[in-house]
Amino acid sequence: MNNYRIKKEKERLLLSTVYVLGSTALVFLLLFILGLFKFEDFNEYSGPVKITFGSPLSEITDNVVKPKEIVSQETVKEPVPELPKSEETTTIPKNESIKNTVPEKKEPLNKSSEIADNKVTSEEPKQIVQSGRESGNSHETTFDSDSSKIGRRAYFPIAQFMPLPNILTDAVYNSVSGDITGFDDPDYNRNLIDKFYSKNLNNYVLVREIPLQDRPYLWAIIEKAGYDLNKAEYKLGTKLKDVIIAFEINGNSNGANAIKSAEVITSSGNKEIDEAVLYGFKQSTYSNSTDEIVKGRFKYTFN
Repeated sequence: MNNYRIKKEKERLLLSTVYVLGSTALVFLLLFILGLFKFEDFNEYSGPVKITFGSPLSEITDNVVKPKEIVSQETVKEPVPELPKSEETTTIPKNESIKNTVPEKKEPLNKSSEIADNKVTSEEPKQIVQSGRESGNSHETTFDSDSSKIGRRAYFPIAQFMPLPNILTDAVYNSVSGDITGFDDPDYNRNLIDKFYSKNLNNYVLVREIPLQDRPYLWAIIEKAGYDLNKAEYKLGTKLKDVIIAFEINGNSNGANAIKSAEVITSSGNKEIDEAVLYGFKQSTYSNSTDEIVKGRFKYTFN
């Protein structure tokens, strides 16, 4: 008897469950048919939107602003809720139509900076600059490279290759010492002077051209004897312009063979001076441990 009652209870419970589930499914089916659970996505719409349930979409299109549609303030019937203000908001003047709700892409202020132009701005090559002073003159050497493997090894003062004075005073001649040449014999040094100068009253006058290779010795002798190189005769008279030499240094070179070419591109105004500067420049030695030929400029200024 108890088993029979338990069986009946289970049957009733099962029927109740089936009835509830069937009723629920029927309700949802009716609601779906009536369109109450039909959702519309309004993410792409902007402006005031009226949402109603149970009506076709065609009935609400009159109150929906289509995306990207140009609407003037006079055509908007319903008030638009005021947005919270921020510090960078842009106010639109009254009586002006809203052209586009999508923010426009700003053009760069300087069109030359656009990547689309594909313009590569060329930078000036980095340079190494060496400068110095000698006998009242100054010089500057510029290498068109920033490599530490390029430079000057030894510099020979260019002033010692300049033309010697046409006249030497007795005071200078008589003050010649035995230094400089290493023989410690004043007469030996005076004999060097006598090869190119001749006695004339109280002075010694230049009577023979002095080769460029002999000039350093004679300049050293008369400077030791008291001749002022800062007031050398070749500086007097016409103002000498800067001498500029364009040169090239061989790749993988060191020493005397480093200079590939050198020429005067700006003259001092005196050919003999230009030759002396160019000759003196070539006596210096340079090094270039790179594989490329390096160009440069040498400027000699008379002060």
